Amino acid sequence: MHAVAVRVHIKSGRHDEAIRGLHEAVVAGVKASPGFVRGTWAGDDSTGLGLMVFESEEQARRMAGTVRSDDEDPVQIEDVKVYEVMAEA
Repeated sequence: MHAVAVRVHIKSGRHDEAIRGLHEAVVAGVKASPGFVRGTWAGDDSTGLGLMVFESEEQARRMAGTVRSDDEDPVQIEDVKVYEVMAEA
């Protein structure tokens, strides 16, 4: 299995909008992606982290390639990386 880790910055005053977008668009889109196993999204008022696990490296890299944000979005992507899942508890 492989994981996609996404680190984001949430623009000031747009936290509620960011959370709404997370629930309405991001989670639904990721869940529908080929090979999706599970995902966790965490954050505070200004930063966030998403960790999405996929069955294969190819599927994880395909997802990582779709992660983007526009200047107008409430969330700005800071970093996207693909990792091999080494252990789980």
